[in-house]
Amino acid sequence: MQQRVIITCQPDDLHPERVFRVMSGSIADSTSDLVVVSAHANGALPASFPERSRRWGGAALAGVVAACGESAVTHLKRYVRFEGGGGYSLGPVADERCAEWGGVWAAPMRSDATDTDLGRWLVVVRVPSVLDDDAAALRTVLAAVFGVTAAIAANRGAPFRSVALSNLFAERPFDPAVRVAALLRQVRSWYGGGMAADAVDVVLYDRDPEALAEMSEAWAAGVRDVLGWSPVAHDPATDALRREVRDRVSDHLRAGAEIPVMHPMLEELHLVLDPERPRSLQEIARAGRSLAEAFSAELCHAYALPYKPQAFANLEALSRLADHDSAVDQVARKAHVARWIVSYLHTLRTLGNEASHVVQEREGRFPHRLESDDLIVLLSHIRRVLDFRLRWRAFQLRGV
Repeated sequence: MQQRVIITCQPDDLHPERVFRVMSGSIADSTSDLVVVSAHANGALPASFPERSRRWGGAALAGVVAACGESAVTHLKRYVRFEGGGGYSLGPVADERCAEWGGVWAAPMRSDATDTDLGRWLVVVRVPSVLDDDAAALRTVLAAVFGVTAAIAANRGAPFRSVALSNLFAERPFDPAVRVAALLRQVRSWYGGGMAADAVDVVLYDRDPEALAEMSEAWAAGVRDVLGWSPVAHDPATDALRREVRDRVSDHLRAGAEIPVMHPMLEELHLVLDPERPRSLQEIARAGRSLAEAFSAELCHAYALPYKPQAFANLEALSRLADHDSAVDQVARKAHVARWIVSYLHTLRTLGNEASHVVQEREGRFPHRLESDDLIVLLSHIRRVLDFRLRWRAFQLRGV
């Protein structure tokens, strides 16, 4: 069963390689370095499930065992035991009974691996029934899961490239919105305190289309409210504009660029604008900012203006050039860039900066974050700048 990306975002602007995604499919098909599944009593188990491993329940775990082999569970070691008061103790503990008390178990998936193995790992979570308060249970369990992940990464001396979580707590009557918000807050905390993995995937089981649609909506709302990212919904008019702007980017890729930074930026912009791929408003805004930064550098190079690392300083230099015709290089007969074109670049820079701010910085103003109506403005500015760049390059080549 092929997994499909529903939502993707990059909440950490300083580390764009760190990605959070919501997927649909089966956790058993995940190729992540570390797979987290829940286990519970009386779960759906296939008849072929090993008898000596029958203490573990849950269809997600059964799928992982079927895909990876029984060694995935026979070597599990408990790292966390949940206590009756709602807390937990961390560290390998004796594992004689697991039915009454929950915990977090982990083991390398290879049968001959050690605790420092750099291969794939399995983490199994069992939520104890004594944790009957939604928020308290979720905070406790998720803190333990991420703590175990960080401990394993530290012990083996290398972070995990990706972590995949099944729809934890699906068998418990927890409010979906509470469940989603708790996990996203833990992810946000993890990003802020250093990551034990570059990517975190939540995999939603897709056998029930109605339930999948409900959970997808809950995750979209959670990503917006907790991480501050706004998934771009499919809309005929917006999708058509994205395709149109993407065609403009293709024209620029064929035309080439005078400075090295322009080409990879255009390739990234081309990817982000693909209407068939799930994207967020923030990703497109960041790509628009990259366009403004790269094009301002190209313009400074063309007009022999001192280049600064800050795009704002370069755009201000271009604005001053527009205000003083005497500053134009009359020998090369290069006409300056009109001030309103520079204002488009400023807008793209501003929207991109806004997309990079953390949620806490947005709560004292209205609106709190970029909204869906900003997408049309963003795409229109990108299109206008791209159209201008092609005309400007032709104008420069004519030397008029």
